[in-house]
Amino acid sequence: MITSSLHDHTLWPALVADLNVLLQPAQPPAETPPAPPLDDLGSIWQALRQLAESWGKGPEAERLIFQWQQRLAFVASQSLSEAPVPVLCLLADDQGWQPLHSPWLQEVLEMAGGRPLEPVELSSELPPETHLICFGTLTQPPALQAARRFLVPAGADVLLPGSRLPELLELLAEMLQPELFDFGHRGTGWQNWL
Repeated sequence: MITSSLHDHTLWPALVADLNVLLQPAQPPAETPPAPPLDDLGSIWQALRQLAESWGKGPEAERLIFQWQQRLAFVASQSLSEAPVPVLCLLADDQGWQPLHSPWLQEVLEMAGGRPLEPVELSSELPPETHLICFGTLTQPPALQAARRFLVPAGADVLLPGSRLPELLELLAEMLQPELFDFGHRGTGWQNWL
């Protein structure tokens, strides 16, 4: 089975660029520092803090991270009232749909009210109540039966754990707990995919 992972070596340059735009350091380093491990949200926050400190922008980064954490905490506190929804995420790549696996994404899915399933073969049978979330622009839906299927056309662009992280959580919460959340992303950030 092939799985797609959100690897540190691909995420880190995007995070550095994201933070550079947000903080606008006077003199960012000429080279991107080596990618630290980005295993969970805690390690992501720590990496962003260290990078901002190296640019002399520590307090500004703290304010941004605090704002992001507040948005995450709001959604997480609301979604705890509901039973977790089994969810499987897929990412479109040049070979089709691949199960998506990432420890920090699992953490975000749980905050949104999901219970992440282990990556499975695309020919596997899923529990009937499973929600399938597909990130990408392939026109052919995966051949998996699921209670609900969603498409996030932005694909990997929304899977960056920086300034897009609160938006990703809001998208996931709207899909998994529609009776609780409406942030206005439906139809633009995601859609039902029958």
